[in-house]
Amino acid sequence: MKKTSKAKKEEPTVGEIKFYKALKGHSKQVSAVLKCHLLAEYFIDQLILVSLPRGDLIINKGGSFANKLLIIKALNIISDKLATSIGNLNKVRNNCSHQQDYEITESDIDLIGRPFGKDHSDIKHEIKDKKKQLEQTLMRSIAYLEVTYLRMIKPPKKAK
Repeated sequence: MKKTSKAKKEEPTVGEIKFYKALKGHSKQVSAVLKCHLLAEYFIDQLILVSLPRGDLIINKGGSFANKLLIIKALNIISDKLATSIGNLNKVRNNCSHQQDYEITESDIDLIGRPFGKDHSDIKHEIKDKKKQLEQTLMRSIAYLEVTYLRMIKPPKKAK
């Protein structure tokens, strides 16, 4: 007669615990930073493509985000405050990507928004909710990149 034994329930490994925790995803704020970083890179790529005859070489050969940002700054395509804000977005994004369980802090929001001076102070004064502050701060940076790109591909008509 065959002995029947109850199967032992094995404890999950550390790797399994970390894997399933990672699958649960980041906070919405971390996701917003990661997605806005992708959007910023899209507009930076577009700015390079319309500014340089062979900008595709930079885009297609895997130029880093920081290098591409430096290129559009060196070409004087974007303002210093926008370049600083987007560079700081990259720093926050790196924290989100390389540190498990990273949560966006007020200092992260300030890091991205502070280059805009009074405009950022106004947001902080008017909007008390940190999630909405982050959203508005990210939206401003992306909007400035988009407007810069749109002006390059279709400059405003001069008044007659």
